[in-house]
Amino acid sequence: MSFRIFRKGMFLSIRSKYRFISFVVVYSALAWLIAVPLRNVTFADMASPSFYSLQDPTSIRLIITVIAAIIIAMLYGFLLSFFRKMEIATLKCIGWGNTHVRTLIIGEILFVSTVGYLLLLELDIHILGINQYVPYVNVSSLIFGGDALLLTLIIIVFCQIPGVLVANYRILKVRPIVALKAK
Repeated sequence: MSFRIFRKGMFLSIRSKYRFISFVVVYSALAWLIAVPLRNVTFADMASPSFYSLQDPTSIRLIITVIAAIIIAMLYGFLLSFFRKMEIATLKCIGWGNTHVRTLIIGEILFVSTVGYLLLLELDIHILGINQYVPYVNVSSLIFGGDALLLTLIIIVFCQIPGVLVANYRILKVRPIVALKAK
């Protein structure tokens, strides 16, 4: 079921090339901004209560970045439901239910954010290769650890929940008559 959601979202999101490319770049930059404060953080560090104090600059940067991720996810959910209004109305007109349309929108949101994360992962692999094969260039400070990359993926996925809720709320309000009234 989950791969079907992802595949439907993939086909739908690639159709709008400019929005797809721009939001993949935005999500990749956002994933990088989340991974930077987590570079030296392990799961054991996150379990300690001192990590969540507002005196720690790492936690402050992380909180600000997570808030920015939630805002971007809500903006993407709003834009997605705004620009797909006619398509959603057409799908409802030919018999698609709210569940099917919701699956399509969730798949698109998750696909775009995952591709943005994979772009960060690809960049990290290239930086690791540069560090390994070009000895006179020191870029080891740009390499993220496995814990940071996993935590970044978890944060990116959980930050999509408000965007999914905004898109869900707006697509449920689209009536099939919108497609029939189109000029």
